[in-house]
Amino acid sequence: REYAYPPGLTLYRMLYVSKDLDQKPVPASAFILVPYDAKLNGQSSMRTLVWTHGTSGITRDSGPSAQKNLYYNFEGLYLLALCGYFVVAPDYAGQGSDTPFHYVAARSHAHNVTSAVLATRVAFPKDLITYDWAVIGHSESGLTAWAVNEQEAAEPTGGFLGAVSVAPSMHPQSINQRKLGIPQLRAAMEAAGTAFYPLEFLESIRRLKATAVNVSDWLTPKGERTLQYLLRGGCISAGTALVNGSKVDEIFKSVAWVNASFTDAWTANVKTRGVDPLAGPMLVAQGDADEAGDPLTNFNAYQANCAANKDNKIWYSIYRGMRHDAVLFAAAIEYMHFLGGLFD
Repeated sequence: REYAYPPGLTLYRMLYVSKDLDQKPVPASAFILVPYDAKLNGQSSMRTLVWTHGTSGITRDSGPSAQKNLYYNFEGLYLLALCGYFVVAPDYAGQGSDTPFHYVAARSHAHNVTSAVLATRVAFPKDLITYDWAVIGHSESGLTAWAVNEQEAAEPTGGFLGAVSVAPSMHPQSINQRKLGIPQLRAAMEAAGTAFYPLEFLESIRRLKATAVNVSDWLTPKGERTLQYLLRGGCISAGTALVNGSKVDEIFKSVAWVNASFTDAWTANVKTRGVDPLAGPMLVAQGDADEAGDPLTNFNAYQANCAANKDNKIWYSIYRGMRHDAVLFAAAIEYMHFLGGLFD
């Protein structure tokens, strides 16, 4: 496969073993970007940083390592590598590997990250990269970065320094309750062509064995066809094209599933609320004009975490007028400074 990435970087792809939601081994994939010279940051070894990607799809071909520009390109990813970080970028199990993918399943994604760190330590010379590491993520993976910080407090991998969570998709159940239940937010979602997000969320709930959900109970014939097309393959652009111009009522018979007990069970299982202790400092950067996520849900998660864990070091920065992707650029100076401070 031919890739398009900046000169001065070296690209590797890696297959490794991770864990699924049942703690069973699953294949996972990642790519790694290696800077030209570690001396750029004055260190003898390159600083190990895990980059976690936002929503890209729910099938094997939607993983960033399957895309020519590695999905995010200069929206954070290349910037970090060009600034001297040794960037490890998991696809997530099921994206790039032959196993079911669990969308916005924080606990599963966190396992994919820590397993990638362990695999990288085996695959590369010890003196090339630092044992210490940090994580940064946006959108679905802002949720992942937060979950990694929580998981490291309970199951340390070793060397973890902290996290950056940009426009995270915290508590997806709450996000969908608000976007499907509040008329103004529902209309905005329809206008933006992002009604496939709750569709993929429902599919993720169905894939959790404990929930036993029949999506046909909730989807219209058009909704069922749309989901079948999504399951055939294609990335986020395919999702937007499939629902463009569609109303939520054309896709769902009812949206009461967001309040159902099986959705509560999913939330409890995958741990998306963000209220657990943190292993290290964390910066949360949020645009107040975020059209894809939900600033209120994220702020509530921040406040809940602070209330539950007095010793956690967590900062919440609001970027006025910034939308979901734009905040990655607006917050770059702050998060680069924050990451540098973690390693220094």
